[in-house]
Order: sequence, then C-alpha cells, then structure tokens
Amino acid sequence: MTEKTNLYLTIYQDIQDACSELKQETLGQHLQIIGLVLVEDLCGYFVVGMTLEEFSQFDQELVWFISEWSIEASHNNHVHQQIQRLYEQLGEEYTEEQYIELRQHYQNTIIQVLQDLRKEGKLQNQQGDEMIFILQYADAFDEDFEETSFAQINPQKYVPLFAQRFKQKKGENLHDFLLEKYKNL
Repeated sequence: MTEKTNLYLTIYQDIQDACSELKQETLGQHLQIIGLVLVEDLCGYFVVGMTLEEFSQFDQELVWFISEWSIEASHNNHVHQQIQRLYEQLGEEYTEEQYIELRQHYQNTIIQVLQDLRKEGKLQNQQGDEMIFILQYADAFDEDFEETSFAQINPQKYVPLFAQRFKQKKGENLHDFLLEKYKNL
C-alpha cells in the first residue's frame, strides 16, 4: 500500500471517528455543521461542530469563523503523522512546486474522503439530516479554498445559500436558512 493510499485511509477513518465523537457529544441536539480547520503547514487539521441550538445563539458575523466553535473532537494525530511521512519523502532539497503539489494532494484527498463518506450516507446527524461541512484555513492561507471546496462536499441545495452567507438579504443566505430550520424543530 502506498503512502498516498494510507493518507486517504487515515483521513477517512479520522473524519468518521470525529463525526461519531461529535454526535456523541451532542446527543439530544441537532448537529448540523462540521468544520475542518487546516493551517498552511502540512500538519493535519482539527474538527469542530455546531448544533442548530448553538448556531441560533451565535453572532451572525462570527458564526462563519469555525475556529470559534466550542464543540471539538479529540484527535489521535494519525493524519499529522501520515502527511509528515509524505512531506519527509520530498527530501531536504524539495522544490516549492513539489510542496504545492503535496498540499494540493492533501486538500484533494480530504475532499475525496468527504465525497465518499457522503455517498455512503455517513455524513448525517442523529436525526438523519445531511450535515454541512466547511473546510477552512485558520491562518487565512488560502481564503478561496473554503468557497471552492464547499460545492464539492455538500448537497447542492446549500451551495447558493453558503455563497450568500455574509449577505443581509433575509432568507437568501445559509444563516437565515439554518435559523429557520432551528425554529421549526
């Protein structure tokens, strides 16, 4: 098995475990959004969740900064170890292009895992609703990654709402959609 295959399997298991842990932490609530927060350096990510109950109490501007969310999954650091093995394989004389290629492979692997888990029906909350996933760089390294990855990993009905998440037009953004969903619980 190649190191790149191992990376896929490690991320797959890690995200699945994190989702299970977040569901366990939010029993009796409606886990709706999960965020994977990355940093520029290839060192893994952390996973946080947001329930509809918590979402309804959050400031509308801060809610999209997922590093501010309070429900966090603990991690076993296997993803960090796996991506470090791939990084070390570049050798000491690696080029910037090689590093960028590895980072893109890492991002694409996370996206592929989420797509596969969604197809397998494993990205649903305790109530059977599809959860929303957001990939975001904590250090503002790649601010477009959040936008470009969202449509690849979420049901299409959420894509235009997410694109308008900072807009104040009533009812035409993800914030209002989720608040309405909360009110109808």
